[in-house]
Amino acid sequence: MKVGLAGGTLAYRDTELTIYRHGQPERVWMNLDYSPVLDESGELAAPKLWINTV
Repeated sequence: MKVGLAGGTLAYRDTELTIYRHGQPERVWMNLDYSPVLDESGELAAPKLWINTV
């Protein structure tokens, strides 16, 4: 979290997660990428997250 709040990027590959679909747990593997979104003054405005199932 410190990296993202400092404006850095993070990437997690083939991360195993449990999600719930229709009330049932399901194991899935995902790639997660976080990048900073800066405002006009160059300050961190928000994180941008890309999620891809693998």
